[in-house]
Amino acid sequence: MTYLVFANEESVDWHVEAGWLSELILSDWPDAEIQEPAPVDAESDGRGFHWMCVIGGSEVEAWLDKEGECLYVDGEFDEVAILVAWFREKMSREVEFALCDDTYSFHVVIENGASPRDIIESIPD
Repeated sequence: MTYLVFANEESVDWHVEAGWLSELILSDWPDAEIQEPAPVDAESDGRGFHWMCVIGGSEVEAWLDKEGECLYVDGEFDEVAILVAWFREKMSREVEFALCDDTYSFHVVIENGASPRDIIESIPD
């Protein structure tokens, strides 16, 4: 399943620079497979910076939209929660982030300092 991480509406000017994020990823997941963003007119699905890494023995795929304003993560939820907690930790504390799935069946705020377990437990049954 695909999950989305995005900033709240008050943070409309927030975005992630792909080069900076690439450095962070490779420092924590040196075996990550990073793909260069496609030219703006080359992909119709809106994917920008894209990478894959192995977390807990499972492959997790993640990408930013072309504007760097939304993180999409595809994988098993326990491993996705690890990546989402890592992403939250690396981003500005002043920006509030939320998480939902691709069907918008839930929407939860990711608190500063949230652990993967906190994220997993915040999802309604």
